[in-house]
Amino acid sequence: MSYAIVFSSRTGNTALLAQTLREQLPQADCILLPLPLEQADLPLAQLLGAAKPVIKAHGSSKAKGIKNAIRQAKLCVANDLCGTMQSALAEVAAKAAAEKTDAE
Repeated sequence: MSYAIVFSSRTGNTALLAQTLREQLPQADCILLPLPLEQADLPLAQLLGAAKPVIKAHGSSKAKGIKNAIRQAKLCVANDLCGTMQSALAEVAAKAAAEKTDAE
């Protein structure tokens, strides 16, 4: 399964989080995509891996950023993002367990 971690970071905290996520996941299929701040017009982030959708908007967000955060939350719920991720991660865990058993 391929995946991308897309982020922008003003202070470096988000970059550190993105790098930490990458280090914990299979790196062979990962693309780390830092966006320049001028391209990151929408100051929000989806925190994936939670049981329910979590959308974080930056404290300095204007009305457009808050509106987009709410839109993202609605899309996450409508498309069952958390359920889809849970199923995909369960498949990855099962595959890893099977490979470990085969190796022993």
